[in-house]
Amino acid sequence: MTLAPTYAEIPYQVLFDDEVMCDKLPEYDWLHLHHEDFTGQHGKFYRIYHNAPWYIERQHKIVL
Repeated sequence: MTLAPTYAEIPYQVLFDDEVMCDKLPEYDWLHLHHEDFTGQHGKFYRIYHNAPWYIERQHKIVL
């Protein structure tokens, strides 16, 4: 998602979990979320990496 605004020289800021959890969203007028961010669908990424040791370890950390 950053390619188009970068090319068009449109200023943007990338937000991470910390900003969202600290209630920073009201400071922004517009928010773009990739579809996987809120639907829970993993798509191609999940098909490729679901058996990778690093992915399995990461999922265990998220659940705990």
